[in-house]
Amino acid sequence: MKRLLALLLALALLLGLCSAGALAEEADGIPAGSRVAFPAPEGWTILQINPEDNASLAAIKGGEDASAFLFCPYITVMFMPHGTMVLDAREFTDSSEDIEPFSLGGYDWTGYSYESMGMAGISLTSRGDFGTIVVMLVTKPMLGGDDSEPLTLADPDVQEIISGIRVQATVEADWVVFNEDGSVTVQLPGREGYSWGQGGTGNFVLQEGDPFPECEVEEEVGADAYTARITMQGDGVISCSFSLFNDEETAMVAGVSILCRDGKAVSLTDAYLRDGE
Repeated sequence: MKRLLALLLALALLLGLCSAGALAEEADGIPAGSRVAFPAPEGWTILQINPEDNASLAAIKGGEDASAFLFCPYITVMFMPHGTMVLDAREFTDSSEDIEPFSLGGYDWTGYSYESMGMAGISLTSRGDFGTIVVMLVTKPMLGGDDSEPLTLADPDVQEIISGIRVQATVEADWVVFNEDGSVTVQLPGREGYSWGQGGTGNFVLQEGDPFPECEVEEEVGADAYTARITMQGDGVISCSFSLFNDEETAMVAGVSILCRDGKAVSLTDAYLRDGE
């Protein structure tokens, strides 16, 4: 069962890489539409893992597109804003060994090296006020051959990529207003024949052992607009979701994740407003 789950995880990543595409031009140091960026050393190609995921990128050494992922070493960099679940894939590996913690590129890293299903790699994680960054370095690809020289963490290209990682820890949304009293107001447009409603809330701690933050949501429903005022208590991240619906369908969905300190909103770590599914 363990090896089957590991295979499924690997296939999920590789299928994502198969659909990867070249990046658009950068804007303000962050690739267009992406919340994570890093430099591409000579001979490396940066790809978006999934066009619908703006927080994950891959870089392949020696390949011009994702068709080379089975044969070439590659790196994936995944950024998880606060409130995003982080999966630890270590239990699915055949063997692993801790790596001594180190600092690079302004981040503190912990992790492990691993072997699984003929592949070898390194997994690194950095956590902080910005959220979580996970770096997966496949040092020996699945079909790389026994004679191929694996990458190492000390490789200059690997060092350049990791030291150059940048993330966009906060976002902006014109329908989210930060109030002077530390609360947040979400303002969503109404639609005839539909009603907005709160879908649910979630709370996340920044450090293990801290009490979970709490929130209250006051709703004001009008013919032309829906307003939700969110007040918070404690430290951590509050997530709230909303949906625009009628008896037949859900037309739109919206959501916010808010970093709070001492019961006051500090920043917007994630926000979405899109058509319903």
